[in-house]
Amino acid sequence: EDSSTCHLRDVILDMILNNIGLHTESSLNLSLMMLGLNGSKQNCLNVILDLINSSHFILSRKTSSSASKCFEIVFRVCELTSLSPPVQSQRELFLEKIRKIGFWEAQIFRFLGTSGPLSPSILHEVSLSYHLEHDSESLAPRRGNNVLHSVSWLLKGAAIELRALAELNRPSQFISLVDTLLSPPLPLLQNALLDLPLGQSRCGAVGQIIHNDIPSKDIVDASSVPLPGPVDVCSNFHVIDIEKMQGHFGDEYSLAKERATKWAHAWNKFVSRVCAFSHISEAWSDFTMAMLIFSRLVSRTNEHNGIINMLGKSRVVTEILCTTLLRLTHSGHLKALGPYAHISCANNSFYEGDMIEAECGFPLSNSVLTLTEYLVESTLENMSNVHDNSHSYILSEEDAGRISALIVGAISSCSESGAGMSPAHDRCAILSYALARILTFSKLQSYCIVLQHNPSTILEIYTQAATLLFDLASWPVFSSQDRYTNLHEAKRGTISIAARSGLSSLFGYLNSFDRSDSFVQSFASKFFSSAPVIIAVSQLVHLISIEDSDVAYILQQIALLHHDGIQLIAKSGVT
Repeated sequence: EDSSTCHLRDVILDMILNNIGLHTESSLNLSLMMLGLNGSKQNCLNVILDLINSSHFILSRKTSSSASKCFEIVFRVCELTSLSPPVQSQRELFLEKIRKIGFWEAQIFRFLGTSGPLSPSILHEVSLSYHLEHDSESLAPRRGNNVLHSVSWLLKGAAIELRALAELNRPSQFISLVDTLLSPPLPLLQNALLDLPLGQSRCGAVGQIIHNDIPSKDIVDASSVPLPGPVDVCSNFHVIDIEKMQGHFGDEYSLAKERATKWAHAWNKFVSRVCAFSHISEAWSDFTMAMLIFSRLVSRTNEHNGIINMLGKSRVVTEILCTTLLRLTHSGHLKALGPYAHISCANNSFYEGDMIEAECGFPLSNSVLTLTEYLVESTLENMSNVHDNSHSYILSEEDAGRISALIVGAISSCSESGAGMSPAHDRCAILSYALARILTFSKLQSYCIVLQHNPSTILEIYTQAATLLFDLASWPVFSSQDRYTNLHEAKRGTISIAARSGLSSLFGYLNSFDRSDSFVQSFASKFFSSAPVIIAVSQLVHLISIEDSDVAYILQQIALLHHDGIQLIAKSGVT
């Protein structure tokens, strides 16, 4: 294809995307007409399906951007609402058409599937390309970003498809789509998680350039513009308008102008990468959460027929949860977690990964909470089942201990230096709720998940995580939103509530042991002698005077845990 053909196709795709969400209740919407949703058999939607049926079109540097727009259009059609009856009818016919041709399964396997150990998936090859890039002007990562966006739109569309199949009560089709991603020996959903490029945004020349020769803050702020692209994906990202930046240096050549221009190109490349990484992390999490939520709905609806048994997949779900937590864990903590960090299908490079971007960590943390809730609730339901549950999944003491340790490892990885609230604290808050859920469940089942023979490194991880949570828990919490002076303080209060939930569950669980237990003794000794904890306890005691609605309970838990806690509270002024 020549460049004019590619340009014309992009203009048409952009026109469709710019109008598809406008006045969808009318069949006169230009995008709906071009897509054939007004009943026309000759339409762009059929052409789009033909285009993305070609791997060359999807992966080519020339057309990968167009392919991403094609996948976005399919997603936008899936999410359309408030349609007129004729358009809604055409939309449903389109969705039925792509179900019959196995569109979702075929495309998912195209991107995530492998043909054997020597033939890695497309997603794996794209992720690897960021590590191998050394030239800041290379077009390969740009193609990689486009492919990541294509996979993201596909997974987000598949999540909507799961919901539709559940609501239509089509268990067989639902199972087919779930099985595509969860079938052993290596489930595609877990394999994709292992391959997600979460921390490679600074790889290669880009990482070296963006930390050097940074222009002044005034020039950067004056030259910043929103990243072009879909608002729901790009709205939080800003790039540099290079022409505008160059204008601040005048028309004449200068070394400062050249360096600023080089920095701006690298920065824009970095931001585009982070956006793509964030998008695929969010899409993977959206699909995973939709799969679990709607699997329960389909299971309950068809329980009498025995049509669907997601419980048979719970072993896989457990491994996916553990893999997700390991992706959220700093490589420096992996060795400390010992056998808990072992994933049979992971290669050595997995354990040497970079710390992930904050924009990727938050959606993955949300999936951790959903995965944890799913396993706990499934176990409780099976235990209460009056029928024979000998073949039902039960979250074992061993698995609960592993999950708890990995959540603690992920929380400790959220620790960052410097004052103020960092994006990692949002992630920490979600993980704290997951920790509370697994610990409350373990206490209810009388599971001994913190074994006395655990290595000292596990104790250190628990102490680091508890110390971070304690610091976050010292932010004030008020019963009325009016007490907060601004949104920043209100958000800190929300994070503090989550941190206190995790801490209370941890202290409550440890309180179920004898105080002479060696782990409890060692933990209390290290924890209550920590300088940050001593400071945080003083701050918590101070919160009593400003009517913090929740602080008394966490202080009570401290006192119940160990006599060192009582002494620390007493030294802070509580008698």
